[in-house]
Amino acid sequence: LGSEDGAGGKGPTPAPPHEVGRGELTADEKHIFDNALILILREFHDELDAAVAAAYGWPVDLAEDEVLARLVALNKERAAEEAKGFVRWLRPEYQIPRFGSDAEKKQLEAFDDVEQVPAAAAKTVKPNFPSDTLDQVAAVMAALAQHTDNVSAAELARGFKQGKKCEARVAATLASLTRTGFIAATQDATAFAIRRAG
Repeated sequence: LGSEDGAGGKGPTPAPPHEVGRGELTADEKHIFDNALILILREFHDELDAAVAAAYGWPVDLAEDEVLARLVALNKERAAEEAKGFVRWLRPEYQIPRFGSDAEKKQLEAFDDVEQVPAAAAKTVKPNFPSDTLDQVAAVMAALAQHTDNVSAAELARGFKQGKKCEARVAATLASLTRTGFIAATQDATAFAIRRAG
């Protein structure tokens, strides 16, 4: 730990988050702090940030401006791919009949089970839904990031190889993320979206 006078170049030991810029907590504040499990919530928040960063393959300590810049760049990259005819369909069974090329539509029609649609038709390989809880959070957040509108648990589940089989876990993860304030839900709690900066 650093000394109070900064000896050794380490500087003073940083205060806990709840004490920065203020004195000790009152008894009532301490009660709220403990009952709300603030430190545990902060740990979950940090772990979620790390998991989402890992899902994108980005460093976990990026500034918000850098995250935004990377998302804008990724959007341009996807737009350039689509201009060349390479589309990463999120829901091939829904999107290809409406927006796909004639060749993609023919490939889709050749399969009775949309889960068997080859990557050539879907233009992407569906990822597995993870078995680890923290990885599930990262997977759901990454899937939500691909949508600009509210999306249901069923729709998100269809984006994974397990499809309907993982819908319950996707729904449970969405419910947890909503309760902790990381994502927003519609009033009837049937559709969800990542909270956008105000």
